[in-house]
Parts: sequence; structure tokens; C-alpha cells
Amino acid sequence: MLPSLQFYNSLTRTTEPFQPIEAPTVKLYVCGPTVYDFPHLGHARCYMSWDVLVRTLMLFGYTVTYVRNITDVDDKILARAEAQSTTPEAVAELNTQRFHEDMQALNTLSPTVEPKATDHIKGEHGMFAMIETLIAKKHAYVTATGDVNFETATMADYGKLSKRPPEAVQAGARVSVDADKRHPSDFALWKANPEDSYAWNPPEGLAFQGVKRGRPGWHIECSSMIRTVLGETIDIHAGGADLIFPHHENEIAQSECCSGKTPFVRTWMHNGFVNVDGEKMSKSLGNFSTIRDLLEHYPANTLRYFILTNHYRMPVDFTPEALDAAHNWSVKFSIFMTQLLPTFPAMAETLPAWEDETARALLQSQLPEFLEALASDLNTPRALASVNGLVKQLRKAETVTEKQSLLTVLLIALQVLGFRVADFLQIDTENGEQQSNRPTLDEFISAFSTALSAEQVALFQTAEAWESGVLALRAEAKRAKNWALADAIRSGVEKLGGAMTDTPQGSSISW
Repeated sequence: MLPSLQFYNSLTRTTEPFQPIEAPTVKLYVCGPTVYDFPHLGHARCYMSWDVLVRTLMLFGYTVTYVRNITDVDDKILARAEAQSTTPEAVAELNTQRFHEDMQALNTLSPTVEPKATDHIKGEHGMFAMIETLIAKKHAYVTATGDVNFETATMADYGKLSKRPPEAVQAGARVSVDADKRHPSDFALWKANPEDSYAWNPPEGLAFQGVKRGRPGWHIECSSMIRTVLGETIDIHAGGADLIFPHHENEIAQSECCSGKTPFVRTWMHNGFVNVDGEKMSKSLGNFSTIRDLLEHYPANTLRYFILTNHYRMPVDFTPEALDAAHNWSVKFSIFMTQLLPTFPAMAETLPAWEDETARALLQSQLPEFLEALASDLNTPRALASVNGLVKQLRKAETVTEKQSLLTVLLIALQVLGFRVADFLQIDTENGEQQSNRPTLDEFISAFSTALSAEQVALFQTAEAWESGVLALRAEAKRAKNWALADAIRSGVEKLGGAMTDTPQGSSISW
């Protein structure tokens, strides 16, 4: 039996059994980027964390409707457009493309639906429709300047996510100072900008009530997109811890007051910050490293290992030393995989499925601690520890059958964690992580044509494959006390300029 999935719920501050509204379907919404610049490592931490969440849900047999939005209307986008003498639409389109490219480079799964905020201002469940409903229910009011604010005093349990009651919220920080607000904790649903070219005219009903041409408030965007795509109640809402207040708090307020249904979200999940010198990595502080900058120096698997060695709810300290340590693991693992996978060429070309019943059964029987780690609030450090333990078992495995069985489980586990297996077979030689003087395939065939049969030579299809192949054949020859074949293999390696070392743990080749 599979372990029970349990996630920490930011709303209740407890770890709870996961029970979707309409199993086996899971409705998941993740706050997406505001597309005004290149994504940075903080974005990588966020979206790789929720990538593992989606993969885990799929592994455990759920059908996930994964929605991740694009915020393409924002003051930062407008400022960037003005600075670059272009349009807000052009800025948003360019940076959306950059975001997609970076997410693909990090091997994150694409969302099922990716709504854009500007596509949900109008429509049956759009922002205008929600604003009209909130005004009609007396949860919102129109100001003298044509804005619309949500009145937090009309919601009895406002502040239940952040545990900040309205009276504790003061103007300043992330709460705007506005004389038109009835209380400092009130927040904007609509912001009037009548003279701005990048703005929307309200429908007749709102205009009649004094609402002027302008742009939506930040929080109403996500509520309307969730309502349109997923409905009035969802299973999981995820995002960065910095969104708990005010963004997610205000999403709850406007969504529950609009629909009259509680809870708006069953499980709230938040990832910790990436810190640099003790401060959160952010563009506003100027202490960020873009994903593209990092990928010029480190492969995506290194970044994923760096992120996943920390529990998603904990802060991550970004240091060159930490990234280098993660890269050392990545290089060693790459060397191990290049020696092992070519022995099984079919598996290298067609990876085993990782999200089906067969994969679950294999993990349950051979790596149960991996499933238990993921089921325990996505404990990726423990999951990685189980993967490293499996590598040790593979190193000790003696028969081809045992190696193939363990390798299948390893490949499944790596994919569940979001590693791109093919990248482990492409070690970065430009920066000197692994310089290899391995012979070419033709040189190998020439050197071993007399020692090995044609059938044995044909087993190895690439130049990288033959090294692990002849080591496996030599180990089998030694077990069978076929010393002539074992010596012939050693001689072949030496002819090619290599040196073979025998130890109690097995043989290795250096060049």
C-alpha cells in the first residue's frame, strides 16, 4: 500500500492528510511570474519545488489540472516599457518567452493551462464581474477617484492565513497609503488611471457607479483566473512565502466573499526564500542571479540538486560554495551514469515511465523510503538520500539482471524529482569537470576484435558504452575464472593507452 500523502497547510499551520475535493482529480493553482524581466534563482526555487509537487501527485495516481498564470499587467511592466521605448504588450510577450525558455531549460513540466491576466479582465467570471458582485454584496466600495477597494471589515475572519487581523495592519510597507481607504487594510480591486493608454474602460454598470478607466488590482487577477479555469473552490494553491500577505490573504477575502463558499482553497503551500547574505533574493534588492546566468556555469541538474537538498518550506542560502558542492555531486553522478547506462542502450534511449502503476509498484517494492519521503510533505532531502543509497547498491550489484532492476528504479526516481537523465550523459568538458581520452568506437572495436566475439562487440553501440561494457564482461570473466579473457581485456585497455586498476570493490579504467 502506498503511504498517505501529507502536506503542510499554511492556513492551519499543521501537516494534514491530502484529500482532494473530487479524487482522483486535483485542482492546483500556482502563482506565476510578473513578466517584466529575466527569471532569477528565486523563481527556479519556486517552480522546481511545485514541479516536484505535480510529479508526486501524478506518481501517486492523481490527475492534475495544473494552472500557473502569467501576470502581464503591472506597474513594473509599464515602467520597463517606458524605459525601453516600447509597449507593455511587447515587454510582457518577450519576458513570457524568456520565462518559458528558462522553465524548459530547468526541465519543469508545463502547466495544463497558463492563463494571462489581461485575458480575464472581462468575461462571465472575469475581474469586472467579480468586482460588480463584491460591490453588490457590500464587500467593496467605489472611491471618489474612481478606484474600487475591498472593505476588510466586512469579512469576519479576514487575516486567517497570515494571522494578521485588520486592526494589526498599518499603512506602509506593502500596504499602500491611501486617504480614500476606510481602513489601512482595505485593498484595491481596481485602480483608476483615466489618462493612461494602457487601461480598460469599465462596463456600463460599474461606470454608472463611478468606476473610472484604469487597471486591475494585483490580487483580483489570480482570483478571477482561478474562478474561470478551476472553479470557486480548489485543492491546492501554491506560491512563495512572500505571497502569504498581502496577496494570498486578499485572494481568500475577495474569492470567498464573492462566491459565498468556504474554503476557497483546501491546502495552501508556500516555498521558502532564496537568501543572499541573509536577505531574500529579489530584483528590488538587486541581489539576484538570473537563471540564464547560472545555466552558463552550471547544468540544470546541478541547480535542481542544489534546490532539492533543501526542504521546500525552508530558506535556501545561496553561496558559490553551495552551488559548487551541488555541482560536484552532479559531475560524479554523471560519471557514474555514463559508465552504467551504456551497458543497457535500450534504457538510455527509452526511459521507463515514472508516473504509472508499474513505476509505483517498483518504487514501493525496491525503494519505499523514496515514496515515504515524498509523501511526508515533499521531503526532497530524504528522497535524494534514498537515491544516493540506491547508487551504492548499484555499485555493489554483481549480475546484469540485478543492475538492470536497480537501474530501472533509479531512472524512475530521478524523473520523479525532475532531473533530466539525458543531461547526466553530457558532462561539461569545457570547464574541465571531466576530460576524457577515451578511444573512439572504431578504436575500441579494433583493439578488442580478437578478445571478444562479434556478438559481444555488437552490444556496445557508442564510444562511451564500451568502457562500462568491458568492465562488466571482465567482472563476469573473473567470477567464471576465465583468466585468459580477463587478461585479454586488460591488454586491450593498455593498448589503447589506458590503465586498469583492480580493487576488492571492482575494477576501473583511467586514461
